[in-house]
Amino acid sequence: MFVRKYISRLKRFYNAIVYKPRQLLRQYVTQSDAKLIRLGTEYGGWTIADTPELKHGVAVLCGAGEDVSFDLALQKRYGCAVLTVDPTPRAIEHYRKLAVAFAQNGSFPINNGNDNYEFDGVDLKKITYIPTAIWHCNASLKFWVPLNDDHVSHSLTNLQGTQRYIEVRADTLSAILAANGFQPTDLTLLKIDIEGAEAAVIDWICDNAIFPQQILVEFDDVHFPNAASNKKIKEAVERLLECGYRMVYYDGVSNCLFLQCN
Repeated sequence: MFVRKYISRLKRFYNAIVYKPRQLLRQYVTQSDAKLIRLGTEYGGWTIADTPELKHGVAVLCGAGEDVSFDLALQKRYGCAVLTVDPTPRAIEHYRKLAVAFAQNGSFPINNGNDNYEFDGVDLKKITYIPTAIWHCNASLKFWVPLNDDHVSHSLTNLQGTQRYIEVRADTLSAILAANGFQPTDLTLLKIDIEGAEAAVIDWICDNAIFPQQILVEFDDVHFPNAASNKKIKEAVERLLECGYRMVYYDGVSNCLFLQCN
């Protein structure tokens, strides 16, 4: 097992040098006059554009894990409605315990660490946790368990090539919005952090012309570089560009911010 993991790491390191996925993403970044700010922890936080449209808007944040510091900070700053979407069992349990601590005016640790969430000013009634996977159709899907049992994130696309899975319900962005009383035009910000399924969801939102002002994407294929993953990243980015977005921020690893410019 150790030898296999070591060989796998060496292969990924070699492929990163050959295929340069980070360099691929970096070439798409353009200058913008938008004011950029970061919300959340170093691990779970995201950089967004500080725009008035976020005030009292609707944000759909796909991918929660055990760090929803961004979700809470976004709701607090803009007073917006937040739909947090993640069917991962540990993520569901983490948010359940967080809600209990919030209701009891207690404290609760972020990512099982030493730092606690900042509850002051957060309206948890405006945050709805949805234990569903976002996808391009309504379906029951295999949700593949990570190789390392210490890790939280599962994958619809079996990004890590594992053997174990659970089954989860998946649905489209428009269905998730409708089930919670919103229209696609209400959506101001979408976060897509879904372990390799981002390209399929990006294709779906472009095909269905659902264009929030801001889209945050983690391109997890950066961590598994090869010719196919580079192609997948390139096609997803260029699809968003064709739909009127510009990449105005890239963290140098895998997280990107796309801003609607039309």
